[in-house]
Amino acid sequence: MEELNLTDGQIRIILSKMQDRVDFSEKLRNGERRLNNLEVAVIEFVHARTSKERIQDDACDLAVSIFYRDNKPKIIKEYLTSEIERLEKTE
Repeated sequence: MEELNLTDGQIRIILSKMQDRVDFSEKLRNGERRLNNLEVAVIEFVHARTSKERIQDDACDLAVSIFYRDNKPKIIKEYLTSEIERLEKTE
């Protein structure tokens, strides 16, 4: 989990919120959390978009839309729109 540059507590919070939305296959090996590549990508995505402007629940919902649904054109549009809004706020 050190590769994510997050504390275990931060990861636990994101995992619990995402587990409410999708079936994460978190496994423990020798007391260490193991996630698949998709789950790691989702955690990074959620953490990167959690900010003062976007609460973590909104970031989780967006992650589910992008990573887990099949309506790709709509998802891409939502993603690009959210990124444009995020960039405009940082300027």
